Amino acid sequence: MNDHTHILILEDSPIDFALAKREINKVLENCVFRQEETPEGLLDALITFQPDIILSDFNMPLFDGMYALELTKKHQPLLPIIMWTGALNDEDAVKCMLAGASNYVLKDNIRRLGSAVVHALEEGRLALEHKKAEESLRHSEEQFRLIAENIPDLITLLDPQGNMIYNSPAYKSILGEHSYLNSADAFANVHPDDRKKVRGVFQEIVDNGANQLTDFRLLAWDGSVRYVESSGSAIRDANGAITQIIVVTRNVTEKKLIEEQLLRSQRMDSIGMLASGIAHDLNNTLTPIILSINMLRRISTNPQSNELLEIMDGAAKHGAAIVKQMLNFVRGSDSSKHIPVDINQMLSEIESLVHETFVNSISFRLTVPEDLPAITADPTQIQQVLMNLCINARDAMPSGGLIEINAETVTLDEDFCNAQPSASPGFYVAISIRDEGTGIPPEVLEHIFEPFFTTKQIGNGTGLGLTTVFTIVEKHRGCINVVSEVGKGTTFKIYLPAQESS
Repeated sequence: MNDHTHILILEDSPIDFALAKREINKVLENCVFRQEETPEGLLDALITFQPDIILSDFNMPLFDGMYALELTKKHQPLLPIIMWTGALNDEDAVKCMLAGASNYVLKDNIRRLGSAVVHALEEGRLALEHKKAEESLRHSEEQFRLIAENIPDLITLLDPQGNMIYNSPAYKSILGEHSYLNSADAFANVHPDDRKKVRGVFQEIVDNGANQLTDFRLLAWDGSVRYVESSGSAIRDANGAITQIIVVTRNVTEKKLIEEQLLRSQRMDSIGMLASGIAHDLNNTLTPIILSINMLRRISTNPQSNELLEIMDGAAKHGAAIVKQMLNFVRGSDSSKHIPVDINQMLSEIESLVHETFVNSISFRLTVPEDLPAITADPTQIQQVLMNLCINARDAMPSGGLIEINAETVTLDEDFCNAQPSASPGFYVAISIRDEGTGIPPEVLEHIFEPFFTTKQIGNGTGLGLTTVFTIVEKHRGCINVVSEVGKGTTFKIYLPAQESS
């Protein structure tokens, strides 16, 4: 049946029906004809006969050609229909063509009928192919839309000049807001330090059409940095010219942070092993010196010698204190005893100690809720952490200022803990220590927890204070964050797991 052309003729005259068949058979083989002369017959034929083309007389006893045209276009808009009639004035001919007729043929010029049918069938075939192509395109566009809207990766289309043509909604999840418009500069949100590199990779795609992979940083709308990996490919037209560049970008910030945490942990382990060896060697060296000084003090009667021995004793004990600090860094809290610790009481004791020992130009403010839960910890080590941070805050304000300590309970979710390998989602006590001091420059901030890194002058610090703080907090299954701005002060925030209420 697929090899036959189905032709429906709407005609009330058997003679005209036969004449039409004869003319069409002259130009088309394998035709199947059907005659109808009522609206009901037309509708039935559209379903059961499935014509490839319709010929309709303009004037019939039960309905006319215009009605037949309206019914056909309503049910099968692309089906070609030719009007043929004994007489058709110009006005009616125009109406038919405007209503969707493919052509019209006068019965006294029936020799035109065959070629008109062939032409109309070809037009119908082209219209059907065009419709299928449009539907295929719409389907492809819908598929692309669904993919673009439901994957976390960002899909971007650019023109060869680097202007944005399309961005998928993933921009909102990566950068915090989706407000890019067509022709926006594709490099506007690239980190300034990476912009030259990204432009070079883009130009390589435009010039050579080769796929390119690269990693760089994006600036989110709040100023924070996102680490991303991008894959760019060229889209060519039928002539091979590059018309667009498609870029797929993946947010790897979380992966990058975890890698940095792992590298820092590995670096800390390596330095810890080195520090352990150095500490034991120094301890072995200092022990006989201290013992010898004590023996010399007992037998010496020379005041000048005694004064020198006091200096030597102080230097040796200072060295021993450094050794102890190094060993504390290496051991962390592995050998410590964890018991329930009342943070309210500990902070009150630290407040009293600060008032008694810090200079009068340093003021102190403590804000702690009465119902703050206890933590399970080594109280000596936690006190060491808090005092170390208070001393650093004091040193950051040589001309005086305010040290503010706040404590609260918070719930850390999985997203927060993904970047903090030592912490797990749950209920925590958060303690923040804020000063109004000089602040920490960005290039220094990323190194402050590294062993032996210090900005203090020689003799004023070992560079193990914040490293010890970091190690103690981490081994208590907590985490520590720092926010600082030069000239506006620094805030350290410690998160320690809270005891569950019984």
